Amino acid sequence: MNRYYAKGEKAFDIYYIFAYPFYLLLKILPRFLSLFMWEIFRNTPGYPGIGIRYILLKRLAKRCGKNVAVFPSVFFNVSRKTVIGNHISIREHSFIDGDNLEIGDNVMIAHASTIVTGSHIYDPQIPMRDTLEDRVVTIGDNVWIGAGAKIIGSVDIGDSVIIGANAVVVKSIPSYSVAVGVPAKVIKKLK
Repeated sequence: MNRYYAKGEKAFDIYYIFAYPFYLLLKILPRFLSLFMWEIFRNTPGYPGIGIRYILLKRLAKRCGKNVAVFPSVFFNVSRKTVIGNHISIREHSFIDGDNLEIGDNVMIAHASTIVTGSHIYDPQIPMRDTLEDRVVTIGDNVWIGAGAKIIGSVDIGDSVIIGANAVVVKSIPSYSVAVGVPAKVIKKLK
């Protein structure tokens, strides 16, 4: 096992042995208490923080796979529609709006990345605060999202994709490709 997943695996071993009763308690408590606890433990460092955030994700998301490591200081708006696969790493200082978010398996989201599922529609007849439109972001399997990358709006990212650092993705990216730039464009196809 490589070093990347070792931290998550250790936290989840702790989860299965010691924290299962805590998880069962969260399932019977109201959702707003779990959301409140997410904010309390959002910056907890080390294995305990990763384990607690994993347990809370299992409670809050529609589906959360195994070995999901959300590191400290990640803002993650988890909704009942959020789907998270197996072997996921979301690094520090990222902003994830999970209203309509689906993440596949084996996804790495680097430091200070942003995923926004909503967008505003411009209509001079409607106040800007009332123009938010929900959109769906789908991230496939084996995806690496570079540091500072931004994924905005209704976007499908295929399988085996690399999104370069500081790229701004506003259109779908096909499978087996590398996308970089502002706005992100495919510069290379992967075999």
